Amino acid sequence: MFDTLHLGVVTVGFIFTVGVVLATACFGRFFCGWGCHILALQDLSAWCLAKIGVNPRPLRSRTLAWAPVAAAIYLFVWPQVERLLHGHSLPELSIVTDRDEWTSFTTDDLLRSFLGIALTLVTLSVCGFAIVYFLGSRSFCSYACPYGALFAGVERTSPRRIVASAGSCTNCGLCIASCKSGVRVIEEVRNYGSVVDSSCFKDLDCVSVCPTNAIELGWATPPALRRLKVAEPKDKRYDFNLREEGLLSIVFLATVLVSRGLYGSISFLLALAIASLAAYAAVVGWRFALQSNYSFHGRPWKIDGKLTRTGRLAAVLLTSLGALLANSTVVRFHEARGESAIARLAHLEAQGADEASRRAEAASALGYLQEARRWAPVVPGVWRTQMAALYLRLGKTNESRREANAVLASDPGNQAGQLLVAQSWLADGRIELARQQALAIVADTERRYGQGPAPLSHRRVLAGAYFLLGDVAGRLGDRTEAREYFESAVASYSKHADAQLALGLLYAEAGRCEEARAAFNAVLLVRPADASAKQALSRLRG
Repeated sequence: MFDTLHLGVVTVGFIFTVGVVLATACFGRFFCGWGCHILALQDLSAWCLAKIGVNPRPLRSRTLAWAPVAAAIYLFVWPQVERLLHGHSLPELSIVTDRDEWTSFTTDDLLRSFLGIALTLVTLSVCGFAIVYFLGSRSFCSYACPYGALFAGVERTSPRRIVASAGSCTNCGLCIASCKSGVRVIEEVRNYGSVVDSSCFKDLDCVSVCPTNAIELGWATPPALRRLKVAEPKDKRYDFNLREEGLLSIVFLATVLVSRGLYGSISFLLALAIASLAAYAAVVGWRFALQSNYSFHGRPWKIDGKLTRTGRLAAVLLTSLGALLANSTVVRFHEARGESAIARLAHLEAQGADEASRRAEAASALGYLQEARRWAPVVPGVWRTQMAALYLRLGKTNESRREANAVLASDPGNQAGQLLVAQSWLADGRIELARQQALAIVADTERRYGQGPAPLSHRRVLAGAYFLLGDVAGRLGDRTEAREYFESAVASYSKHADAQLALGLLYAEAGRCEEARAAFNAVLLVRPADASAKQALSRLRG
């Protein structure tokens, strides 16, 4: 979905989302109720908690209810607005293969976008048990999910609704009590002829529990085509005053900014869930600090200004959470600055900037990552890989090998780390060591995937290994072997600009002008300002 909105690449996810939107417009939010894995996780968590006697009360907040809407605008609308503000046209829709950076329909790397085990456990814990226990059933849907906001808006056009049937209502209230989404079912049916609340997920619990069959799934005029004045129930109470709502908003926004992308791992949706919990914890801490008597979920934390044993434990936990958020803020600040510097470095190299500018940007990126590491309680492998590449870019080969070997110590099969070690040996003039390391990468890839296609991430590294082998062969004077290695490099990953350039020069030297021209043009697709490729093309034209 994001690839389509940002890059114009038509993906299965985009087509699926469009299909769900159209289905929601016709039949309501059946996907949310029957197909969403996060909702299933929340319902499972609520069921498990109920089994141990825990039935969380749903949280009612004015401001957090707008978080999914804001997230939806940020994800689906803002990318296009930003393009227009910068004078760029909207991306053209295109279908690409797995040989490109993104893929439309098929892939050789099925697990490319899947979470690792550790992050999967964090996601299950946060988006499941934690958010249900503290914020109530289906609270991720209410306070975090941007897709939910999109589907809620579209649902207003659906004629498929919960309506009154032939049975007579006894006002037992079972339909309201059974609804995990908090919809006041029979009241809406009585007042409007059908359920008009967009929070209705069509899971039909209300229909199945009704003892007199007074309601059913039927057809009705969509709310979008009716003039409805839907008033909030008179007995509805919000859990926070305006000052607390303001605190919720500030902490929520700050936590999203801090946690998204933290340690190169946390996704936007997980960041929204974490932010919801952090905002709630901030208000709990605020009340705990100011009130003389305070209880949480029926357990007293403070009595007449004195902390109970549970209160002391809660104080330690809340303080620790605050310290963790403060630490994460510092870490994310330097991490984000480092990522921006790396992006600028890539842009400078693509534009053919002078060496001094590129070295300065590399040093800046390295400095930010070093500062992030100084504050971080853990150092993710992605940081070490980035730092190894930056050290190598600055000619600090020993430091580069140190970081790459640290990556390999925790992940011996990490081919990116292996390639960085090989490149550092080559930079030191240790040609045979570099060659053996690169050959090991090629052999490992063949062992893993045989004659079949390797995943994109592995093809990039494999192209780097082939390029290094071609460089070594060229230094040893074997141009035929060098050309073969360079051809293998571009066959593995066509956007390896250095391999394309080296191959083009060898083709031109051998009089294979058309092939040389194609290689140089491939370089310019990746690095539009590459002076060497432009000069080589000029010589071919002359």
